[in-house]
Amino acid sequence: QLYESVRRYAAGKKGIVYAVSIAHARQIAAYYSLHGVESVAIDSRTPALERKELVEDFRRGKISVLVNVDIFSEGFDCPDVEFVQLARPTLSLAKYLQQVGRGLRKSDNKESCVLIDNVGLHRIFGLPVRDRDWEAMFEGRMAGNAQPRTRMENNGLSVSVPLPEDGRRNEELEVVMTHARLLDAVRNGDLVRLGEDGPVGGEQRTALKACRDRQSGLWGLRCGNKITVIPQYREVFDICANRAAVRFKDGRTGVVDKSGVLMVVTGCCRRLRFLKGELLSVTKEDGSDCYTDLKTNRTYQERPVVFSYGGIELLRVGETFHSRTRKAYTSMHGLHKDSLCFYGFYLKIPDYRVPKS
Repeated sequence: QLYESVRRYAAGKKGIVYAVSIAHARQIAAYYSLHGVESVAIDSRTPALERKELVEDFRRGKISVLVNVDIFSEGFDCPDVEFVQLARPTLSLAKYLQQVGRGLRKSDNKESCVLIDNVGLHRIFGLPVRDRDWEAMFEGRMAGNAQPRTRMENNGLSVSVPLPEDGRRNEELEVVMTHARLLDAVRNGDLVRLGEDGPVGGEQRTALKACRDRQSGLWGLRCGNKITVIPQYREVFDICANRAAVRFKDGRTGVVDKSGVLMVVTGCCRRLRFLKGELLSVTKEDGSDCYTDLKTNRTYQERPVVFSYGGIELLRVGETFHSRTRKAYTSMHGLHKDSLCFYGFYLKIPDYRVPKS
């Protein structure tokens, strides 16, 4: 399969192959050479003088393919490398970028570099040109999106690698993209980024989700593979858009934004749940329910019904209407909704308690 991918997509090109082990590298080199692709394997056991001669032969074009095991991941400079074949899985983003970087140097003698990914690393790390929040990675706020759940059971946050829709990994040949195709895709806006939940287009935003630290048992928040709030909550009840209803370590509950900033305090309660119309259902310790308007942070004992009049919204609670404004207005008791008149830019409410002033 490795040879077939080179024959199909990089015939006659100069390239580097990354293998799993010394035996693997030598087997690949022997197989490629047997099929007419002049190849050599270089590893830690190759004498320094012999390695230098083989590299020089590669630079001069006498050898078409160098197969190696962690020898040319970094510090190797040969700009006219025309393809890089990944036959070695890795959980290290740095190693992945170093490996593909050997072929991404510009050279007058080549038009493009083909990245042939036979182990699916681009599904884990994305294309080499993908934007990355390096500061978040260095600060430890970025989840290791290269680490499957089985590898992370005793190592903090658990993250799974995306699979195709049918749930099975595609073991067919994976070709990432050539320079020319990549530039065209960027110009046309069709570049698709593989996120943790599948393909993510440029206009789509990654949804806020809860993530659990297996060691502490606490919950945090993440957007895609970026940790926005480190695990610090005993429970995450519900998530809606960029808000989360949580229970803190001390037992208190409330609503926080995606960065963990407290927006609504609900004291101690049994459960929180987001409702349509930006309402929050609060189940108290005694089992009774109350409702909080997330726009005004006011609480009602009955579930409000939202009425919209253009950009104006009122909540009907029982027999009264309440404004969703900074300064609260409550209508007289028993006001019927049909008596409210909307004139496009204001709402006329008949209320004979209000003085003319």
